[in-house]
Amino acid sequence: MNEAASPDGDTSNVFAGSADTVVQARNIHGDVHVHRHEHATLPVAHQLPPSAQHFVNRVAELTELDQRLERPSDSVMVLTGMAGAGKTSLAVRWAHRVRDRFPDGQLYVNLHGYDPGGPMSAGQVLDGFLRALGTPPDRIPTELEAQAGLFRSLLDGRQVLIMLDNARSTEQVRPLLPGSDGCRVVVTSRGTLSGLVAGQGAPRLGLRVLLPDEAVELLRQVIGADRADAEQDAARGLARRCGYLPLALRVAAGRAVASDFLTLADLNDELDEEHGRLDALTTEEGTTAVRVVFSWSYQALSPEAARMFRLLGLHPGHDIALRAVAALTGLSTPRTRRQLEALIAAHLLEQTAHDRFQFHDLLRDYAAERAENDEPEDERTMALEQLLDFYIGTADAADRALLAHRNRLLTEAPEQSRGQVFTSEQAARWFESEWRNTLACIRRAHEAGQHTPTVRLASILVGFLELRDHWKEAVWALRTGIDAARAVGDRSAEAQFQVQLADINQRMGDFEEVRECYRHALEIFRQLGDRRGEGYCQNGLGLLSRRVGDFDEAAHHFEEALAIFRTWEGDRGIDAALLNLAITHQKSGSTSDAIRCADEILEHGIRPGDWWLGSAVPAVLGAAYLRSGQVTESVTHLEQALTVSREAGATSVEADVLALHGEATYELGRTTEAGQSWQRALELFESLNRTEPTYFATLTPTEIRTRLTTMAS
Repeated sequence: MNEAASPDGDTSNVFAGSADTVVQARNIHGDVHVHRHEHATLPVAHQLPPSAQHFVNRVAELTELDQRLERPSDSVMVLTGMAGAGKTSLAVRWAHRVRDRFPDGQLYVNLHGYDPGGPMSAGQVLDGFLRALGTPPDRIPTELEAQAGLFRSLLDGRQVLIMLDNARSTEQVRPLLPGSDGCRVVVTSRGTLSGLVAGQGAPRLGLRVLLPDEAVELLRQVIGADRADAEQDAARGLARRCGYLPLALRVAAGRAVASDFLTLADLNDELDEEHGRLDALTTEEGTTAVRVVFSWSYQALSPEAARMFRLLGLHPGHDIALRAVAALTGLSTPRTRRQLEALIAAHLLEQTAHDRFQFHDLLRDYAAERAENDEPEDERTMALEQLLDFYIGTADAADRALLAHRNRLLTEAPEQSRGQVFTSEQAARWFESEWRNTLACIRRAHEAGQHTPTVRLASILVGFLELRDHWKEAVWALRTGIDAARAVGDRSAEAQFQVQLADINQRMGDFEEVRECYRHALEIFRQLGDRRGEGYCQNGLGLLSRRVGDFDEAAHHFEEALAIFRTWEGDRGIDAALLNLAITHQKSGSTSDAIRCADEILEHGIRPGDWWLGSAVPAVLGAAYLRSGQVTESVTHLEQALTVSREAGATSVEADVLALHGEATYELGRTTEAGQSWQRALELFESLNRTEPTYFATLTPTEIRTRLTTMAS
């Protein structure tokens, strides 16, 4: 089944990714206990990237940062300078020097302020930071102001260093600032961030290019002192032609290291020849071209490596995996790896992790330029199609492994995903690494008029986005999918996207938008004669009615859905409607009707591995039998629900069932057992930061505490 439990205990629509799978996410990554202000229970994050291998001087800048650290008023420090000047290298080097001053951790994020795919939003960053600080995904607010408030609360009284790298604007940074005096923030940016300087009183440290001697020293570190000293004049000339810019110097030095026979004088000659016929990216001092250095490094590549460099400029994401590069270029994995190694050796690409790679911003821009100028349009189109096929196939295979019982737009696995096998843990890891890239591919496909891939990617990715509570991104993906579905006249996909959008808006509390989405979907399904789709809409409208406490209206919609689903023999919608009816009857006090609906599901049989029905149905029966006074039968069903929910790591379900189990065993006079169940239920409610039961129980955490106190006295 794909019924999902919403925060108030509702079972969501079958088209949607499931909130009950949020529980699965906790099972994969481990339940995290978060108690506000109890700092000892909060994780300590150590997110700083490693320091650059080659680093010269910057003594004055490091000294100033040290001095600023001693001034409580300088809680935010801004490093500015042109791209490639070494802002990140300096900030990371200093952060490692002082990390012992921040025992509660170091947070780092690349804000991607100037990426072609757009900068990260403050909300995305806060979502990541809050998770790193131990906040369960389903407890992260959806509104930016609430996220920022929770972030400040978690850091209150703590000593944490926060590095915000590559910022685009003050608006991007301001919500990420803590309120604690013990925290420090370092921001790097190409811009001036005048609003931050003026509004927060943040001191700004402008980073210049290297001095001539410093630039030569950087060359010496990379190519070796003996070689640099043997060609001192040529080394100074090369430093000058690189504009004393650290990034350009590293690229030039990498070219020299690649050949024992290529002299620094040879490099100067080549650079002089290229300078006159390229549109240059100049330094702030108006000296020689950075683009020139990139150009001769690019032209020195083999044809296959140069083609890979160009095509990598088409990738819209922040980084790229080896298999994605192979798909983009159409090369085998071994050939792909060899060409990537050539780009890394030329300092045109960085390896950030095992089989993951990324460009410096300037090099990304240059690669995209070369693709536009040097790669035929049909080759660019084919490469993009291959990349989209890779993400469609891999994401679909991962989605089917991670969310096995989710109803999906592509009922059969697309051809691209056949042969790809994931465990649920592998699927979770893949999505964690690739969901932002997949989102960027949706944007690129839509902009390129690739509407069918847009529909497919959006329909696949939304399941994971819901799983991790990335609500805003899920809404954007669905709206983009709706636009693409309309462009190709795929009315069925448009309707199903509307149903998923309704589910997400319901979780976000936007009930008017929920009704509007269902209205659009129901209209389309009726036009198409899709009775099954109508059933799902009725099911969703029932969830909405139950969410607002109108149990009679909810039961009416679920009965309508059930009548439709019964015309589809074996349709999983039958069990969805029956379970929703059972929960509704239980909530309204109609215990006999709840038992009748749950028993019918058991008569159909529950699929192996369907932990949601396997735990929810006996939980409903346990609650109903308890309310009707059949306490022994209640305990039997509740213990079955406990077994299944624990095996699945379904913490929210387990908490509710334990609360009921405590009631039932107390009624039977098994007070010790009751106390143990209530105590464990209370611990789980607290770990989930819940003040109300989620699914089936009626006792609140406060009422459980009262009963435990009474039992103790």
